[in-house]
Order: sequence, then C-alpha cells, then structure tokens
Amino acid sequence: MRPGSRAIALGMAFSLLLAAWSVAAARAACVVQHGDRVVLYGTADDPDVFVWDSRVHLRTYHSGSLQLAEQLMTFATLVPPGTRAIAGSCLPRMVDARDRGDVEDAVAVRILDGPLAGRYGWVLGGDIRGVYHTLSGPAPTPTPAHHGPRR
Repeated sequence: MRPGSRAIALGMAFSLLLAAWSVAAARAACVVQHGDRVVLYGTADDPDVFVWDSRVHLRTYHSGSLQLAEQLMTFATLVPPGTRAIAGSCLPRMVDARDRGDVEDAVAVRILDGPLAGRYGWVLGGDIRGVYHTLSGPAPTPTPAHHGPRR
C-alpha cells in the first residue's frame, strides 16, 4: 500500500460511517420540537384526537389488547380536529401504534383553545398535522408532520 493510501481509505470509511449515522439520526428525529405550535387532527376516518394523561397510558393503549384499551379510556380526553396546542417533550418512536401499522413519536402538548385550554397531555406524533415553528414569520404555513423536511 502506498503511504497516503491508508489515510485516504480511513478517511473514506469515516465519511461513510458519518453519513450512515446522519441518516439514522434523521430517522430517529421527532416530528416536532419543543415550543412548536401544532394543530391536532386524527385520521381521515376518525379525526378526533385522544389526549392522554401520561405517555405510559398512550403507549399501552396503542400496543395493548382491545379489552385493555377499553379500561384505559378513563385516562384520555377527546379533542376535536383542528385543536391548537404547543409541543413540549417529544420521544421519538416510543409508541408501537399497531392500529396504524407504524411506530410513532409520543409528544407532550399543552392545549391552547377550546374548553380544555391550558390542559397538558400526550398525543401520537401522527396526530399532529400542522407545525408552526416558533421562529417563523407572522403568517406561518402549515407543514405536514410526516412529509418532507422542515423549512
């Protein structure tokens, strides 16, 4: 091997490793950041959103049996589609949402409007349809939570 070849090979290997790590980190990132203003909206078939009192109940509801899910309903509050909130903590890929066929983020929110204004809870990352970043201009444009990079 020539004297500079080994250094070049190590540099290329490091670059590939760094690129792979960047892709993995991007996949693990949450749909929102702390302080983002969000709009809650469930699925097209059922647009209402459950706001859970704890992330444990959120996770258990989506990964458990139908009987267990019914027992947990007392820990959730139903909010209408379009409810505005502020995102707090976000735990990437915490919830195995079998009913949706995906692994979802768990997002802490504070409700901003309606009769539940001021209430805190946890929602699925997939229930966040609009994200308004805190540093945006005065007329933010909604960004779908799972489609494309943030602007």
